[in-house]
Amino acid sequence: MAVVYLHKRKDNNEVFYIGIGNDIKRAFDIKNRKNKHWKKVVNKYGHIVEIIKDSLSWDEACELEKYWIKFYGRFDLNEGTLVNMTDGGEGQPNPSEETRQKLKYQRTEDQKQNLRSYQIGVKQSEETIKKRINSGFHKTEEYRKKMSESLSGDKNPNKKEENKKKLRKPKKPRTKEHSQKISEAKKGKPSWNKGVQLEKFVCDVCGKEIGGKSNLIQHANKHIKL
Repeated sequence: MAVVYLHKRKDNNEVFYIGIGNDIKRAFDIKNRKNKHWKKVVNKYGHIVEIIKDSLSWDEACELEKYWIKFYGRFDLNEGTLVNMTDGGEGQPNPSEETRQKLKYQRTEDQKQNLRSYQIGVKQSEETIKKRINSGFHKTEEYRKKMSESLSGDKNPNKKEENKKKLRKPKKPRTKEHSQKISEAKKGKPSWNKGVQLEKFVCDVCGKEIGGKSNLIQHANKHIKL
């Protein structure tokens, strides 16, 4: 059965994407996303997944997807906050590569510029907030219970060990060139804590007075190593 879902930015809870899928796993899928603007928003702000409705036929899901895309509005058309590149409802459960190519949306330069500026971050307008409040989409206890059961234990895609491993990206070691660039960029700039009076702490081991709790922890670690 099909599902309709939405994605919200973690920093301000702004809805930026409406999606559709064959099952609930699609809503949590991160790897198989081709929308570049979706990826940029997620990489910069993170995202929250909410299921609008599940257990739908594909036609029902398509109609509901179109409704919510129209409700929140597409950013590339200056109508809202969504990075969706179509009005929805034209998808297929398993489209062929030929169909995918036909569905590719050709963007104008103005639309591209609008999407670029979106990445800077936009504050949700009062009008948009009122729309969300008056939309009637409130989670009932039955809905919450159903969602809790569907995502509990091993059923939750985010809790599966195989998915956790995929999400753990090893941090690349910093190169000498990178370190040099950072050093040069900081030259001549005042420290972020210049002029700030740090709270004083006394080391229990040596009795030395240390400014700042984090500095005290680093100082105490030196005693442990000794």
